[in-house]
Amino acid sequence: MLHQHQMNYDRVSGLELEFRTLGTLRNLNSRCDVGNLPINRPKNRTAMIVPFDSTRVVLQMIPTVEGSDYVNASWIDGYTQRNAYIATQAPLPNTVSDFWRMVWEQESSIIAMLNSSNEFAAGRHQEIFCQYWPSESSSKFGSIVVEPVAEYNMTQYVLREFKMTDTLMTDTLVNRIFADGAAL
Repeated sequence: MLHQHQMNYDRVSGLELEFRTLGTLRNLNSRCDVGNLPINRPKNRTAMIVPFDSTRVVLQMIPTVEGSDYVNASWIDGYTQRNAYIATQAPLPNTVSDFWRMVWEQESSIIAMLNSSNEFAAGRHQEIFCQYWPSESSSKFGSIVVEPVAEYNMTQYVLREFKMTDTLMTDTLVNRIFADGAAL
């Protein structure tokens, strides 16, 4: 239908137009070498979901800490902006600090968690996802302090607001997490 609609306006088929735009797309390097390094494998929820080297979010390297620039996260282009969004896995217990460091370094003000925070492994009754946010009082993740500010329980989701501070700097960042997003 879209192709027919486009064809009526400029006599170029929509399929031809789409084919022409293929040449303007970025050629992704589909290698995943960094995520598959032995030091980084424990930071991946599964071996099958690892970011491409060309689109991965690169953390600032912590001197003398091998693999400290890696987090399982990828940049995603928006409609009009390159690298507009970050897609990442729900943090593992061993990657919570990396997650908050990424949020801080990239100045992410909104986090949309698309899985439910109370999802359980089928038949095992154990949580699949760890709680990576502080609920009562502030928590320190490396040099980042995350302090809960407010929590709003909506019908379809939970909105949590946090104040973040880097103890090595004087800057603060306020962000919002839209959690329990399975219904979003």
